[in-house]
Amino acid sequence: MAKNKFLLFFSFSNAFLFSSAAFASAITLESPLKGLGDNPDLPKYITFIFSWAISVGGTIALISFVIGAVGLIISGDNTELAGNSKDRMKDAILGLILIMTAYLIMYTINPALVTPRLTPLPETPAIAVPIIPGVYYYTQLGCAGDSSGPNTSSQDHIDSAFAGKIKSIKIINDKTNNIYYGVIFHNVAGLENVGPCSQPIIDEGCQPVGTGAYAVDIFALNKNNNTSPSGTGIDFYSEAYGYNIGAQNRGEGFCTVGNNKINGILQIEANDLNFGGGGSSYNCGYSKKTLPQYKGLYGTFQYGPGSINIKGNYLVALYSAGYCQVFSASAANLNMQPFVAARYTVENIYIIPTK
Repeated sequence: MAKNKFLLFFSFSNAFLFSSAAFASAITLESPLKGLGDNPDLPKYITFIFSWAISVGGTIALISFVIGAVGLIISGDNTELAGNSKDRMKDAILGLILIMTAYLIMYTINPALVTPRLTPLPETPAIAVPIIPGVYYYTQLGCAGDSSGPNTSSQDHIDSAFAGKIKSIKIINDKTNNIYYGVIFHNVAGLENVGPCSQPIIDEGCQPVGTGAYAVDIFALNKNNNTSPSGTGIDFYSEAYGYNIGAQNRGEGFCTVGNNKINGILQIEANDLNFGGGGSSYNCGYSKKTLPQYKGLYGTFQYGPGSINIKGNYLVALYSAGYCQVFSASAANLNMQPFVAARYTVENIYIIPTK
């Protein structure tokens, strides 16, 4: 009887110790679970599950041992029950030993087996994405919002997804092939129509667009115009068909802006094209002696825009109070063009050498 009492005391003492350990383990496990955060990684989950499995295994072995101990106490003279109870207790102790041994072996081989960690992958070099040269449209300032693909040619009608909605553009030049893009935006559709226009935009990178854009002149600026000329220059006349004097037999004024004057984009005030030659830095004069009254009325190209002879690859943009019309070919009779026909006085002229 004393032996059974001792065994009962020993069993419940061990049960208390194991229960305390299991409780402490549960607290230990509960804390990491709460501390996993909103985005726990895979190693944290594996560590938690592994620890939880060991705790559960130990608890099951403890319960089995207690059941065996109780069965041994109450077995009395029942040798079969006593034997089974002893076997249960032995198996429970063996199970605990196996659990602890497995943990120690794994930890000895590599601690990462019981507490795994993710090893960051080495950073891979960034892959350079080729940027296609051209002019990109954006619907918001700062080159944000919806974006178009690269545009490399003039458009009579800008695509409806961007017509009137362009707030900024990005110019990407093809420096390998020496192609430098520029634009002039028109706030009316149809490049032949007159309306408010932007100034020529040639700076690379992100640029704001201050006018509603429905049509656009896109050009490739010839930055090497001095060494590889776009042509021989531009002739400005006070009369229509000025470059066909023999047929018309008119005594008009003329000014020639030679290619040597056109280094990049050239801006001229129309009054600088003085047909009388006074104060003009260009080759100006009259084709023959003309009446004084004629010279007084059409002394400069500002008040006498008759025709333009474009001798090469140039754009000529005529501006007045923000309105403009752009020419890429000779205009034999400016009076038939919308800009002059609408009675706009030419104020500024941009000459752009192109490829």
